[in-house]
Amino acid sequence: MNEKKDYYATLGIIPNAELVVIKAAYKALLKVYHPDRFQGSKEEAHAKTIEINEAYEVLSNQATRKKYDDLRGNNKDKAYSYNEENHYQESFSDALEKDWQVAVKYQPELVSLFNELSKLSFKLAFTFKAVMLESKQFNKKENIANRMELEYLASYFGIDKKIQGFAKSLIIAKHRDAARELNRAITVLGKKVDAESVIAQVKNEFNLNAANRSNHTQSSSKSQSDSEGFQVSEEDRKIGKVIWGVLCVLFTFLALMSIVIN
Repeated sequence: MNEKKDYYATLGIIPNAELVVIKAAYKALLKVYHPDRFQGSKEEAHAKTIEINEAYEVLSNQATRKKYDDLRGNNKDKAYSYNEENHYQESFSDALEKDWQVAVKYQPELVSLFNELSKLSFKLAFTFKAVMLESKQFNKKENIANRMELEYLASYFGIDKKIQGFAKSLIIAKHRDAARELNRAITVLGKKVDAESVIAQVKNEFNLNAANRSNHTQSSSKSQSDSEGFQVSEEDRKIGKVIWGVLCVLFTFLALMSIVIN
């Protein structure tokens, strides 16, 4: 075991991944670097396989995983470093693509769930894909996706709902620096923080309040412009009254004819 190595990054999974995810990622990566399939050299495939096996050996065992996390300073009161999100390889997902295409053919809702998770993290989306293909619990796909999103946000930003919502909005809006600062704050202060104070500080540091006001002003201006564009002229009102009068006369005439005929 080497605490300086990022075994989670080696397997392309989020730090709080469950055992089913670890197993799914492990199997997928062995397929990627299998000597008969890997496009690179056999030496590289062999080296990668050794790394994958080492990571799996540590993370698949509860005792060794806890020891590894303790050595790296990760615990339930401390958030994982958001910088670890930078460690991701697109080839991880490619290993599952063939089976995934079959799954989405019969479970098309998987696509939107996968895309939503991708907005937060490709690593999280890969994890979802691996879990679905490994567990076969397609009837619970929405619940699994929602739970994984909450666990992901909690692992980096704590359990406060306001902090989690703010973090999600930052990531989706691609305010990555602000998200990393929020993560650093939670890492240092702990997961139980004064949410309002931390959010206000991050917004102020990255000038997000000004950006929000600007967006609100633009939105208000657009709404007003659209409203003005749809104003009805006096001439249109007069024409409308005439048409309505004609229709009333017509309806009355038809009603009288009906009475006469009967």
